[in-house]
Formats: sequence, structure tokens, C-alpha cells
Amino acid sequence: MTYISKIVFVFFCLQAFDAYSETLKYSLGDQENNLESASIISKRLNQARSIFEPEIEFTKENNIVYLLVDTKIAAKEYFSYLTTTQGKLEAFTVSDSKKDIWFTDKDIENTGTRDGSVDIRVTEEAAERIGNLYEKNKGKVLTVLLDSNVILKAKLTRPLGQSFRLRAGVTGFADDAEFVAILLRYGSLAKSVNLEKIVQ
Repeated sequence: MTYISKIVFVFFCLQAFDAYSETLKYSLGDQENNLESASIISKRLNQARSIFEPEIEFTKENNIVYLLVDTKIAAKEYFSYLTTTQGKLEAFTVSDSKKDIWFTDKDIENTGTRDGSVDIRVTEEAAERIGNLYEKNKGKVLTVLLDSNVILKAKLTRPLGQSFRLRAGVTGFADDAEFVAILLRYGSLAKSVNLEKIVQ
């Protein structure tokens, strides 16, 4: 049985036994770093299993990466957010027209949630950088951007340390913090991804 035949077979089995789910095949195209993007997307969706129970796999055929997803139809907005949002984070202060980068999504070691906020833990290297920058920027305003959207602007009154908390409020979902935490946990996509749905 060919790979495509297997996909079609799975699709019809799912339709027969679960009217609320479907198997979808998406193309990430042949853009640079698409394998890395597919891996990050897969990790994001797997992390969100408790929310909408996706089953994901990705494969490469003729230099095009495909994402095969079995997901509940009701979760399409969540699916779209986790698969197409870049997730590029940047925190900085500005002093005498000079921009100091405190941390980015690449510095994040782990994330979690508590009381509607996102708990972030950065690497030891980033924590040391943050400590040094605090001494030079005490009293200044720290700005945090997520995909160019301001999610925090706060006056620095105490050190951040290696672990700190952010309240994002950017997704519009009731469980906003959970989705932002998932988004930041595995790093950002190389660039925004446009998924092309493949008609089977």
C-alpha cells in the first residue's frame, strides 16, 4: 500500500468512527528550514494534546515537507495559532539610543503557567546577561515583544533572575497563557509559515 493510499485509508476510517475529527494533510512548501519548522510545529501540537488531542507526523517528499494531522474540527483556531505563529520573542531596554537585548526566544529553557500568567525560565548564560544588564538599566523600561506585538512594558525595580513571570494576553483565547507557554517552549519558526491544505 502506498503512502498516499495509507493516508486515504486512515481518513475514511476516522470519518467512519469519529464524526468530530478529520485527517488533514498540509504542505509547508520547500522554503528554507522547513524541516526545522515542521519539527517545532509538531512539538507544539503534541504539547497541546490535553487541549484538543492532535495526532501529528511530518514527512518530506520531493523537497516538500508535509504535515499530517488528525485533529478535532472544533479546535481549528487553536491549530491555526500553533502552526502559523512564528513565536519570535525579544526583550530589551533602550539607553542613549542604544538597544540592549536582555533575552530572546532562543534563551528560553522552559515555560509553564500559573494564575493566567506565563512562567519563563532562561538559560544560565541568559540569566547572567540579564543580571549584568539590570545593574546598568535599573529604573529604565523593559519592553517585551512577541512577533512585534508589545506584551510587556514595565519599569525595572528589581532583578528578574533566571525565572520570572509574564502576562501575555495576545491570543484572544480563554486559556491564553497556556498557548503562549507552548509557543515559547520550543523556539520560534524560521519565519511565519503558510500551511497549504492538500485536498485528498
